[in-house]
Amino acid sequence: MSAKNKFVVLDKEDLEQLKKEQADKAVEILDFVKLEEIDPIYFERSYYISPSEGGSKAYSLLRQALGDTGKIGIAKIIIRSKEQLAVLRVYENTLVMETIHYPDEVRSVQDVPNVPEESDLSKKELSTAVTLIDQLTSEFDAGKYKDDYRTALMELIEAKKNNEEVTTAKDKPAADNVTNLMDALEKSLEKTKGTTKKRKTKTTRTKTTTSGKKKSS
Repeated sequence: MSAKNKFVVLDKEDLEQLKKEQADKAVEILDFVKLEEIDPIYFERSYYISPSEGGSKAYSLLRQALGDTGKIGIAKIIIRSKEQLAVLRVYENTLVMETIHYPDEVRSVQDVPNVPEESDLSKKELSTAVTLIDQLTSEFDAGKYKDDYRTALMELIEAKKNNEEVTTAKDKPAADNVTNLMDALEKSLEKTKGTTKKRKTKTTRTKTTTSGKKKSS
C-alpha cells in the first residue's frame, strides 16, 4: 500500500541479490498450450533461437516435440535484467521465442472511450462491408505486402548517392479527422471491382491474340 510523499529505499545490494536470484532461472518453461488460445494483442517481439555449443540434440528434441504435438511453450525469461513472459514455438524448422505482455500490461477494453455498444446498421451498409470482405478474402501471403514508404526512401537514397536528379511527389492533402466509414468501404469496393474488370479484360485480350496467332499459322 503506497502513501503520498513516502518512499521505500532499496540498497544496491538488495537489487544485486534480486538480479542474481532471477538470473539463476534465466529460462523457465511453465506450461504448454495451443497457439490459437493466445490473442494476438499479447504478442510483443520475436527472436530466433539457435542452440549453443553442445545443445543441438536438446534443440532438435524440443523442436520435434512441439511440432508433433502442435503445442507452444509458455516460459519466463530474463532480458536485460527484466523478467518477461514468452512463448516458444516452431517457425520454418527454427525455434522462435516471442515475448508477450502480462495481462496487467494490456489495457482493458473497458478503458477505451467512445466504443458504441450497438449501432443501427442498414442492410445496404452491412452488405457493402461483407461484399468488400468477401472480394478481398485470400490466403495470407506476407510476401505480397510491401512498405511503400521504405521502398521510396531507399530509391531516394540511391538516387542521392548516384547524384541523380530527384523529384518528389506532391504532398497529399491532410486527412480529415472525421472519416465516413461507408464512403471508404464503397470506394474500396469500387476499386476492387475495377481491378477485377481490368484483369478479366486483359485475360480476354490475351486469349484473342493467341487465337489469332494460331489461325495465321
